[in-house]
Amino acid sequence: MDFLADIEFVENIWRESLEGKTGDARRFAEANSRSSFAISVPTSIRLLASAGADGEEIVERFIKAFPVISFDEPLIARTASLFRAHDIPLETAIEGAIAKQNELKILTGSPLRYKALPGITVVNFRDADS
Repeated sequence: MDFLADIEFVENIWRESLEGKTGDARRFAEANSRSSFAISVPTSIRLLASAGADGEEIVERFIKAFPVISFDEPLIARTASLFRAHDIPLETAIEGAIAKQNELKILTGSPLRYKALPGITVVNFRDADS
């Protein structure tokens, strides 16, 4: 895997796909079609809940499109450490820990959200140079 997509990227790509539009998220995904994308458990839950998608078939299709990285003990410990050490939301700490542990780049439209996380590569999908 190459990218850990945050909620902003996933919502944008989903919306663009449903509307048949090609915006920043879709252009980024198309330009990086050989890359792989994953999401965190909180992002998947938030997105599925906002879409009202709670049927098993819908969830299964979603998981195939965006593999979800689950938690294990080292990841929980790393998340707790980041959350304790930095003044960041829990979801940001989770994404930072996942990215660090799995050597992923965080894909977002709001890179400042992750500026407090040391050693994490953040890619802005809205930036044409990404």
